[in-house]
Amino acid sequence: LDALLKGGCTIVVSEGQGMTQAITQAAKKNSSVRFITVNSGFESANKTVEPSNGKAVVSRATQGAYMAGYASAGLTTTGTIAGFGGVETSERQALMDAFAQGVDAYNLSYGTSIRFEGWDTTRMRGTFTGNDDPASIKDAASKALAAGADILVPFADGGNQGALQALEAAGNNSAQRVVWMGDDLPSDLLQVITAVTTTTKDHATEAITSARGNDFSTNAVIDSLDNNGVTLAPFAAHEALMTPELKDSLASMRQ
Repeated sequence: LDALLKGGCTIVVSEGQGMTQAITQAAKKNSSVRFITVNSGFESANKTVEPSNGKAVVSRATQGAYMAGYASAGLTTTGTIAGFGGVETSERQALMDAFAQGVDAYNLSYGTSIRFEGWDTTRMRGTFTGNDDPASIKDAASKALAAGADILVPFADGGNQGALQALEAAGNNSAQRVVWMGDDLPSDLLQVITAVTTTTKDHATEAITSARGNDFSTNAVIDSLDNNGVTLAPFAAHEALMTPELKDSLASMRQ
């Protein structure tokens, strides 16, 4: 960050909670520079602040992840769902945790013991390959299938293709499916139960564009299910496998 500022950058973009304190201090000290935070905000002394030269673009994709976890728990036939990511980021950690909370909520509601492998809610640690390459995701997915998971939840954006490749290598068993977390969602794939996507990247791009001109606004952009900034894709054919109670629960969560 210091190198960017010393190098004369007039627009600085940060991503994730790890930069919150540093970016807030930098915005305070460099009033002529415009700062944009993605999936974090500006904080000082544990309080949210709104610098005159800063804009936050925040995704509440965890709302969709929670619902996807709840729905998946109601659709698994083996009782085991597996999550794994590529590059580990604070955003993906939060999504994994929200998905796990959705599974836990389903278990609490129905007295079941569905497992979400790949995320430890106590230690807040998960399974990450360190690479968004489809090959590494395929390997993780193949291991999860071999261990008995019938629903795969990859957190690697375009690298999620590796999970579909693992399903193909396993014979495209119709009982083995994917919940797509992130961007680059392929269309019309029967193996995909649902997907959680956001418009956050588009809003971040818009913020950068406006920061170059005179129409820069410091008003935060918060993407959520309420404003369609976060989308939980329709379950399509998979909805027929849901109980009426599960459908009602999901509908209530949207309200």
